[in-house]
Amino acid sequence: MIKQFLEKDFYHKHMNLYDSHKSKWNIYCGYWSFEAAAVVKIMNLDDSSFIDNQYYPKDLVHKLKEAPKRKGLLGRFGF
Repeated sequence: MIKQFLEKDFYHKHMNLYDSHKSKWNIYCGYWSFEAAAVVKIMNLDDSSFIDNQYYPKDLVHKLKEAPKRKGLLGRFGF
């Protein structure tokens, strides 16, 4: 369902920020489906079938393996 959402439903002409990258007021902040990333992370879903989708922010779901683990309270929360 998430793959279908990303491919067919997420970015469309009725979206609030559709074509914002063409705006002369510099309002473009990217077209990422944060809600898809949140659902995948919370429900621990397999995202291998849509991990390379241009609207899927995979870096929010998957930690970088090279990132050093920090100690203390922030380290426990993944920061």
